[in-house]
Amino acid sequence: MLLDYHLHTHFSADVPDDTGATASQICERAIELGLDAVAITDHYDADNVYIYKTDNINFEEVAKEVLAAKEKYAGKVNLLLGIEFAQAAHAEEQSRALLDRLPFDFVLGSVHAVRNSCDFYSVDYENASDDKLIRLFETYLSEMNEMIDLFPLSSLAHISYPYRYYKGHGKDGVIKFNEKKGEYFEPILKKIVEKGIALEVNTSGLRQGLGTTLPDSELIKRYKELGGELITVGSDAHYLKDLGSNVAETFERLRSLGFKYITTFKERKPFPVLL
Repeated sequence: MLLDYHLHTHFSADVPDDTGATASQICERAIELGLDAVAITDHYDADNVYIYKTDNINFEEVAKEVLAAKEKYAGKVNLLLGIEFAQAAHAEEQSRALLDRLPFDFVLGSVHAVRNSCDFYSVDYENASDDKLIRLFETYLSEMNEMIDLFPLSSLAHISYPYRYYKGHGKDGVIKFNEKKGEYFEPILKKIVEKGIALEVNTSGLRQGLGTTLPDSELIKRYKELGGELITVGSDAHYLKDLGSNVAETFERLRSLGFKYITTFKERKPFPVLL
C-alpha cells in the first residue's frame, strides 16, 4: 500500500487564494499516482499564526467537501477526513470542541509556533540572538510535550520542524542540532510510544532542499529502538503537484530500518497494514 497522510486543500490558510486543490482533485490525482489512501489535513492553528490569511477555516465546510469526495471515490481511493491540529494547547477549550464536533478519522498534531511568537517560518533569524533562538527551540520542545499530554492525537507531525528553518538560515549550529537531537527528542519519542501515538515521517524536506525527511532516519531509528511501531508518512503537500512526493522511497527507507507496518486510521482508531 502507498499512503499520503498529510495533505492540504484550497481551504488551508497558508495556501493563497485560487491556488490550492479541492478534495476531488486530490482524489483524482491520488488515483493517477496509484495511492491507496490519502488524508486531507487542513490547517487548524489555534492561535491563527498564518502567512496568507488571518482566521481559521470553517471546518464544517472542509468536512462537507471531504466527505462528499470520500463517497464519490469510494472503491478507488480511501479518503480520510483529517486535521493538522497545531498549537492546540494555546486554546484548549476551543480545540477540544472542534475535535468533538466533527467526525475526524485522523488528528495530526503539530507545533508551528510557540506562545507569543510567530511561525518558525517567519522568525527573524539574522537579527535574533543565539540565546533567543535557543529559548525558542527549547520552548518548542516543551509545548510539543504539552500538546501530547492534553489531546488524543493520532500522529505527531514533523517533530523536527524548526530545524528546517534554523538550517536554512545557517543557525542549526546554535542549537547544536546534529550533536543533541537525540537528547532533544528522546523524551518526546518515549511519550508517544507510551501513549500509542504514531510518528509521522514528513517527506517535505526532501523536495525543499533540506535533504532529509522530518524527522531524519537517525531519529526514526531511535523511535523504533524505544519500541515505536506506529508510523505514518505524509508529503505535506499544499499544491497538487506535490501530492505523494517522495512517499514511495520513504516507504522503502522504513522497510530498510526494520519497520514491517504502516499505520492507517478509521474513526481515529489505528490499524497496521504491511509495508
